[in-house]
Formats: sequence, structure tokens, C-alpha cells
Amino acid sequence: MREPFPEHVCQTLEACHRDPARYVLSSRGWADLREHCGELTVELDALGRRPIAQRVDRDYARLHGQLREAATAASATDGLLLTDAVEELASTLAAIQRFRARASIPAGDGAALHNLGAESEPDPGAGKPSRTLTVATLLEWTTLSHSALNKYAQLAGVQTPRRGERNFRYGWPDARKILETVIANASDRRIRDKCRAALGNPPEITQ
Repeated sequence: MREPFPEHVCQTLEACHRDPARYVLSSRGWADLREHCGELTVELDALGRRPIAQRVDRDYARLHGQLREAATAASATDGLLLTDAVEELASTLAAIQRFRARASIPAGDGAALHNLGAESEPDPGAGKPSRTLTVATLLEWTTLSHSALNKYAQLAGVQTPRRGERNFRYGWPDARKILETVIANASDRRIRDKCRAALGNPPEITQ
């Protein structure tokens, strides 16, 4: 398997912080990053690690969406969202790299990824109640219809309520992914602005 987080990918992600978005998207480094993530996703999927492959694909798509918005926006966009998207993709690639390194498997052997995803990172919030949002609250924040909200949730890779299911709640991490996906893909600026405002006003901790 290819090196998950090679130096040229690190340099391109650093350029996302440093250089104008329009320049990054037209650079050879970005083309290499796109190709790298695509081929890594195919390899992970072939190894039976589809959830990890989907995570790489999702994180790349989110970063691409943030860069495109930054490149075409008439006014300054929220740099925190772009920074977060860069760091999330870097974190995913680095996690794959660390796992393979601990397993002492050479670059050509994909067996090191057999258990990737089974290990868990320490949770600093363990023992504390999780922040959650009702569907109604998320609809109010975004002004989206039920069907549109479900569409963006599916695009973000987030579980949606089953037909007829009541009292469904989105965890804040999933709600955050939905809001970021709407910001990256919605054509209505008013809706995008409402989602940005919602990201800056996370819910109180609820039981």
C-alpha cells in the first residue's frame, strides 16, 4: 500500500493554510493530493476498510468544498472552517500512517490496515453527557426542508432518522458535519450564512 501521508501531501496541506485558495486549487500539488486521496481510497476499499476509505473521501471532499468557496466568494470566508477541514484530512492520513508504522509493515503490504478503526482515541469528554440536537432544532437553524436536511446529512455521511422514527437526535459532531456540508454545497447564500451562525452557537449539553 502507498505511503498514506507522504511529504508532498503535507506540503500541499500547509499551502492550504498559507496560499490563496485559487492558487492552491490550480497547483500541481493539489492535483497530486486529489490523485493520492483517490488512489488511497480505492486501496483501502479493496482491503475491506470501506469506513476508513469513506472517511478519506469525505475529508478530501470537505476540504475541496471549503477551498472552492474561498476561491469564489466575493467577501472573506470563515477561515476557521477551512483550517478545520485541512486539519481533519491531515489527521485522518496521519492516523493511517501511525497505525501502519506501529505494525511495522512495509509500504507495499496492506495487511497493517486490517484492524484500523478498531482502536479508539482517548475521549476527553468520557463520562460527560453528549451534546445533541433534535431534528426540529436543526431544521430551525438551517431553514431547510426535511428532505433537504436528509440529503445533506447523507452527503455528510451522517445517519438519518428512519421513516416514522420519533425523538431522533443528532450528536453535535454529526450536526456539525451537516452544517459544514450545507455551507460547502448550498447555492443559497442565506442558508449558508445561517449555518455559519449555527456553527458559532453550539447547543448546550443535554441529556
